[in-house]
Amino acid sequence: MGKIKILAIVGGLIALSTAVMIGWILFGNRVDTSEQLQLGLRLARKGDYATAAKLAQSLDKSKFQKRSETATLHFLVGAAARQTAELLQHRPSRTLKNEEAVVELQKSRELKFPPGYEGIGNYMLGMALYELFRWEEAIEPLTIASDRWPKGRDEAVERLIDIDLYSDHPNPESAMQRLERWSALSALTPSDVDRITVKRMEIHCQQGDHMRVEPLWQSIVMESPMRSNANLILARCLRQQAQEKDPPSVSSDRRQKAMSHLKEIDTLRNVPTDIRRRSMFEEGLLFRDSGETRQAVSAMSSLRLSSPFEP
Repeated sequence: MGKIKILAIVGGLIALSTAVMIGWILFGNRVDTSEQLQLGLRLARKGDYATAAKLAQSLDKSKFQKRSETATLHFLVGAAARQTAELLQHRPSRTLKNEEAVVELQKSRELKFPPGYEGIGNYMLGMALYELFRWEEAIEPLTIASDRWPKGRDEAVERLIDIDLYSDHPNPESAMQRLERWSALSALTPSDVDRITVKRMEIHCQQGDHMRVEPLWQSIVMESPMRSNANLILARCLRQQAQEKDPPSVSSDRRQKAMSHLKEIDTLRNVPTDIRRRSMFEEGLLFRDSGETRQAVSAMSSLRLSSPFEP
């Protein structure tokens, strides 16, 4: 028997045994509640939150003897809802799933998340709150996640910086302090360094400190996965500069330069969809500022029709 056939048989047996175990647990009563919840957490660690939540919801809650068991139930159900929300493109559906995630994860947090899951639990809760624009509530869980869940640290810090920059009461000083603490961490990869550089560009742009933005952009090479983000920030900054009281020729040159950086994004590989859409939005604004109304309307219409997300 060939090696490939043997591997196929072994793989099939493993899948079958897993299915049998889950079915036994879901429909049988031979394993106690605590062990079933622990299996749910093991499935969650593998990324299978949907099955973990289904398993947890099948249990008889009256048999729970510890607060930690109830905390685990709410965590698994909330985490599954949050994972589903991340995959949805339709905004109303995504909002509903995020709201469901917040309810369940907050209940789990009040009971002190399952041991070892405080970091990821706060991360999921903070990200759901952030997407719901409940930014003040998102600050505490995201701050905890940035300290206690290394895998989500960068994302959590970025969202905290965004809250500092774009809330009703912007606090760029706080944003810069968070950035400096982030940049001082050890074992940063080149991608981490570029990500921090782009965020520094964004802070300077938001503060109106435009002269510092382009030198930072120049440090990010074309092959960097953050190049498209950097181009987007620089183009936005140039567009804002073009609105200053300068001679028309200077403003026009800045808008043309901004457009060239946005066009470069079209030539890059593996550009995230949200960056491409934000680039289209910036192009529309540049056309509008240049008085090219027809092109502006066309760009904005294409943006609206290209995704179920509202622009």
